[in-house]
Amino acid sequence: MGNFFYTTSVVRGLLIFISGVLFFTQTAYAAVSYSQTVTLDPGWNIVSTPRLLESHSFSVPETIANFSIYTLDPVQASGWATMADLGQSEFVPLYGYFINNKTATSQTLTFNYKASTTPNERLFERTFTQEGWYSFGIANPSYAKAQGDNTTDIDNPNHILNSLLGATSNYDSVVDFTDASFVTDPDSVALVDPWNLKIRSADISNIAEINSLNDFRETKGYAIYIKDQGTALNGFQNVDTPQCADGIDNDGDGKVDYPNDPGCTSSLDADENNLSAGELTLAKSSTYASQTVAVPQIAYKIGAYRLTTGATDTFTLTGFGVDLSESSTTLLELQDIYLVYGTTTTDTYATGTDQLFWVGNGGELPSNSVVDVGLYANLPSSMGSGETIKSHLVATGLSHNTGDTVTTDEVVGQTITVVQGSLT
Repeated sequence: MGNFFYTTSVVRGLLIFISGVLFFTQTAYAAVSYSQTVTLDPGWNIVSTPRLLESHSFSVPETIANFSIYTLDPVQASGWATMADLGQSEFVPLYGYFINNKTATSQTLTFNYKASTTPNERLFERTFTQEGWYSFGIANPSYAKAQGDNTTDIDNPNHILNSLLGATSNYDSVVDFTDASFVTDPDSVALVDPWNLKIRSADISNIAEINSLNDFRETKGYAIYIKDQGTALNGFQNVDTPQCADGIDNDGDGKVDYPNDPGCTSSLDADENNLSAGELTLAKSSTYASQTVAVPQIAYKIGAYRLTTGATDTFTLTGFGVDLSESSTTLLELQDIYLVYGTTTTDTYATGTDQLFWVGNGGELPSNSVVDVGLYANLPSSMGSGETIKSHLVATGLSHNTGDTVTTDEVVGQTITVVQGSLT
């Protein structure tokens, strides 16, 4: 990675001296689902969008005299890219954008989110093509803190960056430029000294330091040092419109209103319509028994489950989590771990950590539906006779009744027992 203090000084210097052309003033508006507003302090800010945009707007004209926009990108000789360099005409999920507000007073940036998206559009992937520093954004409603959410620490950095892990961590360091103002204004996107840098251990089971960062929050941006080219960051958006969807500061607290905010007056509140989230249930499959198996094995089914919905609600599938907490082996010992649910096969982890997480593909689960879920892994010859694998699975889905995320109970799967093969 090189000396961080040197890198930091370069970043600071570039933030002071960079200048350039501003891009793509948005003037045409199509149908939007709702809007969010981000306050830009005078000077440098770092923002991101958690959803696909129809358009955006600033509170003053989007001119070079008022704003400059850049991203960290080691592919460029300068280490910086404009939106035009990236071929972007709009802010894009998973990117972090440095915005220099040159007006000497606070301004606002409004994200107008697209009203209609397909399941494939709601799945995001950003591949990093070169080692170095990148600015990135958060698009993961299962774990990210929403704008206006509380400050209770849920240790979400490791979960959100989980797709950047392989046999070892594929990223080195993460910087939160807004750490110093978190206590007084957790949604602030302004760069404030001192910045907070945490180094991720190459040991993917060691998550303590990366999780000591403040929880990642939507609409904020961060910086990350990627070690291995070809590494991809994944994200997704829900299909819900927040219960308070007007994008207005109704109570004058300086923030856009959200559910449970005193200023939230939206008629989309599920309670006002007497709606509640339906049932999303996970169970161990009764058609796949516990197994005794000789090793090695390739793509062996180590757990079989069934995910069902009730009669009163439909869902968007958002994710799965797996651990082996009752096993004598660990996920670190297994190889090429993946899930198959319905007709969808997830990405593969080359090896595991204490827990593994997969983002759902945004597929719809109708009421009274049943989806088979299988957990697969390679079992290496190094596994000893008598070792057991007992998977625990949990699933999450987005209720279409309420817009809330529903999490199933954690279900224990079949017991897989390793034996030594024999030749008779």
